[in-house]
Amino acid sequence: MADDIVSIGRIEGPRSAADQVAHRIREAIRTGQLSPGARLKENRLSEQLGVSRIPIREALSRLEAEGLVKREPYRGAVVVSLTPEEVTEFYMLQSLVEGHAAKLATPRLSREDVAILRHLIHQIKQHVATGRHEELPPLHRQFHSTIYSRCGSAKLISWIEDLYSRLPRNLSPTVRFTEPVEEYTRIVDAMEAGDAELAGRLMSEHIQHGSRAKAEYYARLASGDGRS
Repeated sequence: MADDIVSIGRIEGPRSAADQVAHRIREAIRTGQLSPGARLKENRLSEQLGVSRIPIREALSRLEAEGLVKREPYRGAVVVSLTPEEVTEFYMLQSLVEGHAAKLATPRLSREDVAILRHLIHQIKQHVATGRHEELPPLHRQFHSTIYSRCGSAKLISWIEDLYSRLPRNLSPTVRFTEPVEEYTRIVDAMEAGDAELAGRLMSEHIQHGSRAKAEYYARLASGDGRS
């Protein structure tokens, strides 16, 4: 299991060093570059990111408050390992808030939004057909964000973004390939028809359908067997 971040790049630019360090580590966790249980050694992070240990400590404290990192006796900071039950709970909450967001977004979607969603579905279908699975995560993410960003509630959007930030991105494309295409199509059909209740229910069901498989995959990932 990796104990540090590989090829993450040095800190540059006007943002505070602690902000940038937290962002880099957060992204490494979310993309799976840092696995559950990986140690985050301050001295190695300081060397790799080109900053002192002060912003490293501040960034780790922020990530600990976010629930992405925890401090263990004799090990220091490590990436949090969620239980399958916790992963399932996250997706249950996501299904509730995103389902409601889809309901609110339905009357707000423009023709251009619907066209974007259908184009994303086509891209996902093509990537699945050609085995380009590693390119699926941003497409899935864009599909969901295109919908919930139109819900009209800044607070609801913030809650959804927070849920996404707490789960590794590499869960979403690894366990289901063809089902989301069909489910996405039904969601967009309902939205285009103006059926907000149906769109919200279908979005909730879509997230619930994948939650068990994702929880099982995360358990394998946390045990070191997620890439088999």
